[in-house]
Amino acid sequence: MAPGSQQPGCRQAVLALLLLVVVAPAQFAAAQTCYPGDLSTSSSNFDVQFSSKVLNTTLSYIKKPKTTYNRFCFSINAASPCNSSAICCKGSTVTRLSGVSFEIDPTCIVKGFTSNFSLSTADGASAKSAFGFKINKASKSAAANIRLVPNANTAKALGSTVVCINLPAVSNLCSTVDRLCGASACKVNVTTSKFKPAGLVKPKSLPCCLKGAVNILPVAVIVISGSSSRSKNGQHHSQQQQPQQEQKQTAALAAAAAAAAAAASRSNNSSNTRQQQQQEQHA
Repeated sequence: MAPGSQQPGCRQAVLALLLLVVVAPAQFAAAQTCYPGDLSTSSSNFDVQFSSKVLNTTLSYIKKPKTTYNRFCFSINAASPCNSSAICCKGSTVTRLSGVSFEIDPTCIVKGFTSNFSLSTADGASAKSAFGFKINKASKSAAANIRLVPNANTAKALGSTVVCINLPAVSNLCSTVDRLCGASACKVNVTTSKFKPAGLVKPKSLPCCLKGAVNILPVAVIVISGSSSRSKNGQHHSQQQQPQQEQKQTAALAAAAAAAAAAASRSNNSSNTRQQQQQEQHA
C-alpha cells in the first residue's frame, strides 16, 4: 500500500485527538456539582461547633431501651458573619440548610449501633419533628457518614439550633463521638439548597458544599445516676460526688465552729465563776 493512502487515517486520528483535547475540559466543567467553601470560616455563613455532652442518660421517647445513651450535642448556625463577596456567604433568603454529614469510622456501622442511634434536642427530647437522619456506608464517592437532614420548616426557620446524637453506651460499640469520628475532630460536610450566584457569568443552579473539622473540645460533662467518667489525667468526675464533698466540708466547718463556740462559752462561764468567788471573798 502506498504511503499516501494512509494520510486520511492519520488525519482522522489527529482530528479525534484535537476533539478530545477540546471536549475534555468542557466535560470536566460540566461535572461540577456544587460551589465549594470552608465551613466555619469567613467564606460561609454556616458554622458547626461541638457544644456539650451527657453520659449514661436515658431517653424518654424510647419506650423499651436496651441500654443507656451518651448524648453529644452540636450547635448549627446558619447566620454566622462572613465575607459578603464570597459565593457561599448568603443569607437564608438565598440558601438554606440541606444537610449536615459527619464522616464516621466504617467499623461503627453494626447492628447494635444502628438500631440504637437517635437524635434529640439538648434537653433529651426527640428531635424527630425537626431532623431526620441516615447512616450511610462508605461508597466510591463518599466516606461512611451519618447525614442529618432538616425538615422544610426547620430549614426555613433556621438561624441557630442545637441537635444531639445519642450513641448507645455499650463498650464494644462506638459509644463516644471521638470513637465515632475516629479522631479528636469530626470531619463535617454541610450542603445548602441550590441557588445561582449573582456575580458569575452564566451561573448554574447548584448548592454550596462546605467542608470543615469540628474539634471535640473538653466541654463540661454531666453524669447521670451517680456514675462517673474518667478524664485524661485519671481523675474521676461525678455529678453527685461534688455536692457530697461540699456537704462534708460544710459539716466539718460547722462542727469546728460549734466546738469553738462551746469552748468559748465554757471559758466565759469559768471566768464569771472566778469573779463571783473573788467578790464573795472580799465581801
